[in-house]
Amino acid sequence: MGWLVQEKRRRNDLNIQNVTGNELKLLRQQKGDLGEITLRSPSFFHIIVFLFSCYGVNPFYNLASFYTRCQTHIMELYFIRHGQSINNINTGNPKYMEHSDPFLTDIGIEQAEYLAKYLKEKQHVTNDKVWNVQNQYGFGITHIYTSLMERAAATAAPTASALGVPFTAWIEIHEEGGIYAREEDANQKGLSGRPRSFFETNFPELKLPDHYDESGWWNRPFESEEERQLRADKVFAELIARHGDREGQPEEHIAFVSHGGFFMRLVSSMLKLPWRQAALDMKSWFLLNNCSISRFDIRKGEITVCYINRTDHLPARLIS
Repeated sequence: MGWLVQEKRRRNDLNIQNVTGNELKLLRQQKGDLGEITLRSPSFFHIIVFLFSCYGVNPFYNLASFYTRCQTHIMELYFIRHGQSINNINTGNPKYMEHSDPFLTDIGIEQAEYLAKYLKEKQHVTNDKVWNVQNQYGFGITHIYTSLMERAAATAAPTASALGVPFTAWIEIHEEGGIYAREEDANQKGLSGRPRSFFETNFPELKLPDHYDESGWWNRPFESEEERQLRADKVFAELIARHGDREGQPEEHIAFVSHGGFFMRLVSSMLKLPWRQAALDMKSWFLLNNCSISRFDIRKGEITVCYINRTDHLPARLIS
């Protein structure tokens, strides 16, 4: 394979490439006189193709990305939407009063368990020589962050326990609006949120902010439209500050367990997209199913959207 053999017949040109010595002998027996034989040393191009093939890389597709990976590390961000909540299952039910901090349904709990099992099975990265863009070689998650809304923490906890990686509360990745009263006469009054003891009792592995106490984590008015995008901008900037590519730092694979509305804000921040605008005066939205996984690769000067809303780790009956 390392040599190019060019065969020229006397009456018509016949080019045969990548012929071994044994194959050439067989061709002589089958075809008779093959005429002039010219052997040439392999070109630089053929050497590159051969070396990439040894590492399982398609050089025509991944050459640029392989070179980039040799120069800099990638931070992989996995955005996981929480499992099905009691509010989710009652969407469209006119008799249901929304909960200010909804808990997971039985389906949501099972979704979280499937997610944990899947990520544990795929935690070890089996091939780090290629751009593992579809996680066909594993995830290698290094940090898990969750909002302090109950449905997110309850979704994240089984995966954190299964993987044994740092599990940390990040208050600012909460859902739009914050914790607020849903009754019609309450005028979206801001509420306190769960006290510190709730998380210490139910999610003992979760690292909480030092300032967080029994008074709750929210205790603010209903979050305005203007505040929401600014919050997402700050989260993305802080994410880069904490885990962005730095000299001598290994690649970090971050999981956010968060919410559909915040996902829209974060994507708008990362990609500089106008909020919910689309062509022809239409509105846009990135749909996320419960416990879906979306992936973004972030390196110096580049953000790659690898995939959005993957649910192939869940059985059909748990897609919600």
